[in-house]
Amino acid sequence: MIEPHISTELSAVERQHLAALIGSKFRFLGGKDLPEFLMASQLVISTTKGDLFFEGDVVESEIEGYVENYSKIKVSAPTHKEISNLQSRGQVYFHHAGEVIQAVYIVRRVITELKHGVASWSIATSRAVVLDFGSAQLCISKLGEHDEALAVTQMDGFDIDKVPETSNYFEIDLETGYQVQEELIHLSLPDA
Repeated sequence: MIEPHISTELSAVERQHLAALIGSKFRFLGGKDLPEFLMASQLVISTTKGDLFFEGDVVESEIEGYVENYSKIKVSAPTHKEISNLQSRGQVYFHHAGEVIQAVYIVRRVITELKHGVASWSIATSRAVVLDFGSAQLCISKLGEHDEALAVTQMDGFDIDKVPETSNYFEIDLETGYQVQEELIHLSLPDA
C-alpha cells in the first residue's frame, strides 16, 4: 500500500523564475512588513535581471487523518508598482547590493511518518531557497512546517546544516516516528 503523500514544493515555473536570477547582480531585499530582523510572510528580492516576490502560504490536507495546514513558499514576479512602493517607503535592505548571484539552490525536505516502522504518510516540501554570491549566501526559509512565516538568514560559506530548522507539530511516541531526508537541488540557467 502506498501511503498518502502531499507536496508543497516549488513548481517548475517557480524554479524557472529562480534559475533566471543566476548571473544577475543583486539590488536589494525588501518587504512591506519586513522588520530589521528579517522575518515576514512576504518579501521581495530585486536583481538586475528582474524581481521576485516570495510569500509564505499554507496548504490544507488530511494526510494525518484530520485537517492540518502545511507551509509552502510561493515565488512570483511582483509588479513595477509594488517594487516602487517598497522603495519609496524605505523598506529595503541593500546588503550584498552589486554582488553577482552565482548559483541558486533549493533545500528539499521529505518527512515520512512511521507507525510501528511502516510509512503512514509523507510530505515533500521546498523548505528554503539559497542565493549564492560566492563568498556569502542569502537564505530564505520557512520558519515552520505549519505557518506562513519566512526568515532571511545570511551565511558565510553555505552548508545545508546552517539552514535554520523549521518548527513542526509532529510528535514522536512509542508507536510513531519520523524520517526526515533532505537534499540540495542546484538550479541551472534554462537553455537559450
